[in-house]
Amino acid sequence: MRPKQEPIFSSLEEMELDISSMEKESNCLRSSGKSPPETLLEPTRVRPSVAIVTEPLPVLSRTTPATLPESLPEQVVVRPSAAVVAPLSYLPRKAGISICDAPFVYIAPGSFMMGSPEHEPGQGSDETQHEVTLTKGYLIQATPVTQGQWKAMMGSNPSNFPQGGEDCPVEGVCWNDCQEFIKRANKKGEYSYRLPTEAEWEYACRAGACTAFFNGEITNKLFSRRDPCLDAIGWYCGNSGKKTHPVAEKKPNAWGLFDMHGNVCEWCQDWYGAYAAMPQVDPRGAALGPGCVVRGGSWSSSSQNCRSASRIYCSPNSRSDFVGFRLVREP
Repeated sequence: MRPKQEPIFSSLEEMELDISSMEKESNCLRSSGKSPPETLLEPTRVRPSVAIVTEPLPVLSRTTPATLPESLPEQVVVRPSAAVVAPLSYLPRKAGISICDAPFVYIAPGSFMMGSPEHEPGQGSDETQHEVTLTKGYLIQATPVTQGQWKAMMGSNPSNFPQGGEDCPVEGVCWNDCQEFIKRANKKGEYSYRLPTEAEWEYACRAGACTAFFNGEITNKLFSRRDPCLDAIGWYCGNSGKKTHPVAEKKPNAWGLFDMHGNVCEWCQDWYGAYAAMPQVDPRGAALGPGCVVRGGSWSSSSQNCRSASRIYCSPNSRSDFVGFRLVREP
């Protein structure tokens, strides 16, 4: 885990003044015939969040991590450019809370390496690493949809683990059930919801990380055993007690998203298909496939199947006690 760092700027005005002073300093150095010092980085014009963020987000580098092969393109890492819709410490803790009151995090456009490198333990044959660019920002739910949120919208609770309470993620829902939930939510007219694309899901999960989990690599290659990195961020076969747990009990990633690894797998909008080897822009998955993409691993998964790049698929009509979902909300 990287140590927490205090925010650099307390306001947008302070950031813009700092950028302006950096540019003036650089211009003065050039006019005097001197080169700017190596530590003077080109300013990245990223607007800070206007929301109250109780957990300072780490400053992420724009440079290529030293562990990446030289043949890979530069990894451009971006922070959310605006709006955690609710403070990250304020998460739904009331039974039957409306989905409209759930916290969402804005994820800015950017590029990343989707899939996994050949040296990653547990790599699947369908995880060909390739560059993906997302040109549009999106809001993604900070947690999976809970049983309480499902019940408030649909009037019933299909979950196989209701004894865990309504703050546990909903499961036992098929892809088509999720589409009906979204249809009803959209009819309320407050926001427009959908499932994330597979690329959006992995980009949000990684939060700038290139490792197997957003907080590091797999350290125990006996995948059915406990893994220290995964223990800190997710519920899986090594620590779940064979059941789901209330959302947001484990640590979030750098962008404030909880339960991206484990607890329940999550439906994506895409049909499952092979990755293209060439760089992709706003990919939407296959036109048709054997099933719809499911991501993230669950309470019953091994550490191998909870990796950021791990992917499976299920029939859009299939229901299981280990698959749920989270929503994307259009900005």
